[in-house]
Amino acid sequence: MRVAEPGRRVREIVSSGFLGRLLAVSVERLWPGLGVAGTPGDHHGDALEELALFDFDWLVWCFGMPRTITAMAPPRADGEVDHVLVGLDYDGMKAFVEASRVMPSSCPFEIRGRVVAERGALTWRVGFPP
Repeated sequence: MRVAEPGRRVREIVSSGFLGRLLAVSVERLWPGLGVAGTPGDHHGDALEELALFDFDWLVWCFGMPRTITAMAPPRADGEVDHVLVGLDYDGMKAFVEASRVMPSSCPFEIRGRVVAERGALTWRVGFPP
């Protein structure tokens, strides 16, 4: 996200103060990784260690370290995480990360985000067809 245009541009706009006080930031990285023909299931590791990592890095780059982090994931017998929801608390502003590697194979790999602030909102989406 640091090197991709949407991530750099959103950081620039948010840092400018144009939108006022931030209320919430949400990002998702939804990948149809497991079960897609020709795609190794471990291409991205599990949903936390590889997919969400990009978004955590971007959030820290933009806003610093959060005060608290809460994660929820459906359990798997082998300990890997296929789908996760993470909440981060930044002293009033809340951030949410959703990452999945088990979207249906008919779905595109999507990266989406939203910033909600007192004076407006930003959204972005990048999709890669199946």
